[in-house]
Amino acid sequence: MSLTQEGLISGTPSGAGTFSFTIGIVSDTLCLGQSRSYTLAVDCPSVTVLPDSLPLGESNVVYSVTLTGAGGNEPYTFAVTGGSLPVGMTLTPDGELTGAPLSGSSGFVVTATDDSGCEGSREYSLQVVLPDPSILTTNLATAVVGQTYSQALAATGGTPPYLFLVNGGALPSGINLSTAGELAGTPVTEGSYPFSVAVLDRDGNNGVRDFVMTVLPPGSDDWWGAAALGDGWQWLNWFGYFNTNPATWIFHLQHAWLYPFGTNPSSLVFWDNGMQAFWWTSPTVYPYVYRFSDGAWLYYLRNSNNPRWFYNYTTEAWEQQ
Repeated sequence: MSLTQEGLISGTPSGAGTFSFTIGIVSDTLCLGQSRSYTLAVDCPSVTVLPDSLPLGESNVVYSVTLTGAGGNEPYTFAVTGGSLPVGMTLTPDGELTGAPLSGSSGFVVTATDDSGCEGSREYSLQVVLPDPSILTTNLATAVVGQTYSQALAATGGTPPYLFLVNGGALPSGINLSTAGELAGTPVTEGSYPFSVAVLDRDGNNGVRDFVMTVLPPGSDDWWGAAALGDGWQWLNWFGYFNTNPATWIFHLQHAWLYPFGTNPSSLVFWDNGMQAFWWTSPTVYPYVYRFSDGAWLYYLRNSNNPRWFYNYTTEAWEQQ
C-alpha cells in the first residue's frame, strides 16, 4: 500500500495483520505540521477449499483428487484438521488426496493456509463403495462332442454370494451353467458358440463378460480339448501352441519341454524340465503358476522365452528360467 502527497492511502495489501504508522503534514514551505499515529487492521480474505464435494471412491481402487484453494494468496498448504481420512489414503501438503481406500464412509476437515497465513476450511464426506462384480475368467477350455466338460467361472468385486446367469447367446446343447458359475455337461453338437454371462452380487450389482466355447467333433485328436493343427501341434486359446510328440512329453513354444500329470483341464500339473520343478496352473489362473518346491506363486510374462521371465510373489522379484 502507499500514501500519496494528497493524503490518499490506497493499494492491495499483500498480507493480513495489524500495522501501525504515523502520518505528518508538511507545508509548501517545508514546515512540519501536526502528525497523527494510525493503526490499520488488514483482515484475512475468505479462503475457500475446493472442490465443494468429493466423488465416490471404489474399494482397493486407486483414488486421486487434487484440492485447490481460492480467495487467498498462493501458494496454499493443505492439512487434515478434523476427522480422519479413509484407511489407505493420504493428503499431501500441496493438496493431492490419493490412495487405494477400503470401503466405508469417512468424514474429515481440510484446512488450506495461504502464503500470508490466512486459513479456510471445508468439511468433506468420502464414500468408498465396493466395485461392481466382474467375471475374472477370460477363456474357456475347448469341449469335445460326447466327452464330459466342466469349467468353473470365477468372479470378484461386489458383495458375495454371486449368482451367474446366461445373459445372451446360447450355450452348446448339453452344456448348462449353474447359478454357482460352473459350466458343465456333455456337448452333443460341434461348432463355435458365442454367449455372454452375467454375474450378480448380493445387492443386485452386476457385471457381464462375453465368451466363445468351441466344441470339436467326436474323436478329435485333442489334448485337454485343444485344437489339432497337424504334425502333433495343438493350440489352446489360454495356453498357446505345443506339440504332443512324443506322447508322454509336450514341447511348448515358450516353456519348451513339459511333462504333464493328468488331463483334467481345470487343474494341470507339469514337470518343467527347464525350471527343474513341478508347477500347477489352470485355464482360469494361467499365466499365474504355483511352484511346489518353494511354495511360490509366479507370474509368467507371456511370450517370453530363452529366457522365460517369472515374477516371484514371495521374493517380490523377477527371475529368469
